[in-house]
Amino acid sequence: MKIISWILIAIIMILASFPAPIKVVGAKKELPFCNLELLPCVEPFLVNGRGGKLPNGCCEKMKKSTSCMCRFLTAKEHNLNAAAHRIFWFCHISVPNCPKI
Repeated sequence: MKIISWILIAIIMILASFPAPIKVVGAKKELPFCNLELLPCVEPFLVNGRGGKLPNGCCEKMKKSTSCMCRFLTAKEHNLNAAAHRIFWFCHISVPNCPKI
């Protein structure tokens, strides 16, 4: 009986030595942009964004950066995906056929 007790204590000690996963509260989520100059163009379309006026030339930048917009469009966060569709509608851009990532 003593051996079983010591084995259980050893197992508990071993399991307790593994650190628990740490989640950083307030960490900034990385948006799926491959070009940071597109960020001011996207922020007005985010649901939780600041809104505001769209900077000049944004629609032209969006039309040229189809691969970046595909990353934005296929994001798993609904907020980002919805913003991508609003950008396509506002800028009169046809939604590209993006490969699954």
